[in-house]
Amino acid sequence: MLPRLIACALTSSLALTSLPAHADDWQWSTNGNAQLDWNRNDEGDRTTSTSGIRRSRIAVGVKAPNGFDAKAEYDVHSDVWTDMFIRWRPNAHHSVRVGQYKQPLYLDEQTSDRYTMFMEQGLPSSFSIARRLGVEYVYATGPWRATLSTYDSDAEGRNGGTGLGARVVWAPVNNDSSVVHFGLAATTEAPDSKSARFNSRSEASNFSPRRFDTGSIAGVSDIRRTGLEALWIEGPWSIQGEYLRADLARSAAPDLGFDGWYVETSWFPSGDRRGYKEGAVDGPDLGEDGRAFELALRVSHLDLDDGLVRGGNTTNVTAGATWYLNKNVRLVANYVHVDGERGSAIVDPNIIETRIQLSY
Repeated sequence: MLPRLIACALTSSLALTSLPAHADDWQWSTNGNAQLDWNRNDEGDRTTSTSGIRRSRIAVGVKAPNGFDAKAEYDVHSDVWTDMFIRWRPNAHHSVRVGQYKQPLYLDEQTSDRYTMFMEQGLPSSFSIARRLGVEYVYATGPWRATLSTYDSDAEGRNGGTGLGARVVWAPVNNDSSVVHFGLAATTEAPDSKSARFNSRSEASNFSPRRFDTGSIAGVSDIRRTGLEALWIEGPWSIQGEYLRADLARSAAPDLGFDGWYVETSWFPSGDRRGYKEGAVDGPDLGEDGRAFELALRVSHLDLDDGLVRGGNTTNVTAGATWYLNKNVRLVANYVHVDGERGSAIVDPNIIETRIQLSY
């Protein structure tokens, strides 16, 4: 792990320092994002409440001459590096990125947590890869966008194993008021640990227990993930849905498969709209007054039962309201109804969660 990080750092430093040092050609930026959550869980005759920091991130970015840019982001609360990469865009069609970044799977994961429709991603996030160290190539032309990435563990040395991922996006409609988007993604990786584990907090923020969990699955030689995604934006309305599946190939035991899906919709009664950029949902257009209000509804499903593995299954209904006071302050409230089971146990909490988000 350490040699890879050193090589990545040296490559980035040499590439940037060899560029012309004209001040007008360099654009530096800093930003941050802090989220404070409160969560209440009602399950049976037991009620629990928790509060705390969900994320607390600071980032530095630079745009350099000849199509280079770089970013380094650190989560102070979690004490981990998130984004950490250098990228080269020689023209509008091609780009190459080296470092740590989000792997090309799961549309909801590609969307910044500053702008997701709900506080937490849908249930299929159990299968997302998130950020890993790797090398990525992107080709974009007209309505098409294709991404190919090879990756290994993250910067903390977790989740080791060589992987390969690809995602193709087709957006035949993409203008100031309308977006139609379809996507297909597939990844494969050979985990160094020869094991796999999938779990879910059931769309509650980080302070809730993992209610659905396969536990550690041994003898895994290959993890194959596939994803289908669709997005429609028309003025203040939007509909988004995804299906994800994880198939495990095992050397001395039966293969396993788990899956999940969600469909979500939102409406801005304020007349604003969700943004779209480079194959992912972007921040909303806040209009002339710099404010927006969004109402949202989601239905999602997760199945972690197969063979002797009984991780549980659930169908959730989530309602949400988001108030963008301005581009720096966002208030979010979600209600989640869980209808699941794990083995012989019924898992059906009702969750209320709120968030204050400050960003710059």
